[in-house]
Amino acid sequence: MSTRRSVDEQAAELETPTDSRMRALRKMAHGEGNIELLEVPVPQIAPDEVLVAVKHVGICGSDLHIFHDTHPNHPPVTLGHEFSGVIHAVGERVSGWAPGDRVVSELHGAACGECSLCRTGNMFACPNKRPIGWWTDGAYADFIRVPSWLLHRVPEELSLVHATLTEPLAVCLNALERAPIEPESFVAVVGPGPIGILAALAARAAGARTVALVGRSSSAGRLRLARELGVEHVIEGDAEQAEAEIRHLTGGLGADTVVEAGGSEAAVRTSLRLARKLGAVVALGVHSGDFRFPWNEAVFKALRMVFSFSASYLAFERSLSLLARGAVPAERLQSGRMPLERWRDAFDALECRDALKLVLDL
Repeated sequence: MSTRRSVDEQAAELETPTDSRMRALRKMAHGEGNIELLEVPVPQIAPDEVLVAVKHVGICGSDLHIFHDTHPNHPPVTLGHEFSGVIHAVGERVSGWAPGDRVVSELHGAACGECSLCRTGNMFACPNKRPIGWWTDGAYADFIRVPSWLLHRVPEELSLVHATLTEPLAVCLNALERAPIEPESFVAVVGPGPIGILAALAARAAGARTVALVGRSSSAGRLRLARELGVEHVIEGDAEQAEAEIRHLTGGLGADTVVEAGGSEAAVRTSLRLARKLGAVVALGVHSGDFRFPWNEAVFKALRMVFSFSASYLAFERSLSLLARGAVPAERLQSGRMPLERWRDAFDALECRDALKLVLDL
C-alpha cells in the first residue's frame, strides 16, 4: 500500500484553528487518573521555536503509566510525545523550516547545549533536559511548541499517521547503537509489546542473521503478528522453554545479543538465561520498582550489560528512513485510530491488550 500523500491529505494538513484556544489532554495532579481533556490557550513560541499543528499521536506505554502515576510526571502537564504534525508558525530566529513542513520531533527539550554530553552529540542524555509529554507540555493537543533543533523532516513517501512510530522505533535503534548487532549474529528479544516487536524488526535491519521473539501465552496475538511480519522464531512459553529453544537454535551457545523489552524482573532474568557467554544484554524495559538481580549469572557469563533510554538524532533519522522505505511496516503495527476525545477508550483497549499500538487523531 502506497503511503504517498494525496492532494486531499496535503490540504487537510494545513487546516488549523484560527482562535487562540485549543484542546489539550492534561495530567492535572499526582495520583491515579487525574487526567482531563481541557480547553487551554494556544502556546506562544520563543524566537528559536516553532508552533506545530499536531495531526496524530501514538499512545506510549509511559502514557498509561502516567495515568496510574507509576512513571515520572510533573503536573499540570499535557501528555503525549509520539507525534507528527505540520509547522504552523516559526520564530524569528528559526531558519530552514517553514509553515507547511511535515515534521516529527525529538523529546529532549531544555537540553543545555553546554555540558559534556550535549557537546559530544548526546543531548538526549543531558541532565538538564525536560522531556516533552511528562515534564513539559506534550502533543495530546491541537498545537505544540518545539525548539526548532529538535525537528526532523518527514519523508514524502511516509504518511503522517505512520510517522508517529518514529520515536518508539528510534528508541530501539538507539539501543542498538549502544550495543551494535554483529553481522550474522543471533538476536533474541524478550517481551512482544510494541517496543519488543520494533526491536526485533530493527535487529533484522541492523544485520542480524536470525531473530527470535520470546513471550508468554497471554501475548499469543502479538507473537502471531511478529511471525507474520517475518520474525523467524517466535517462542511462546516460560523461561525454561525459551532457554531450551534458544539453545537448540544456536547449537547450545545462546543468543549473541538479548534485548530485554518486558520491563519486569522475570524478563530480566529470562534475558540473562538466554544470552551466551561473552554475549550482550540490552535493557530497554522500564519498570517502577526494584529488581532482584542474579548477579553471579551475569558475572560467570561475563556478559556485557547495556542500558538504553531515549534516542539520538541519528536514531531518529534512521527510524524515518526505515519507515519510509517500508523496512518496518507501520501499517501492520498500528492497530487503529481514534479521535482525541476517545482517549480513555484507547487507553483501556491498550491496558486490556485488545490492541498493540493505537493512534489518536487531532
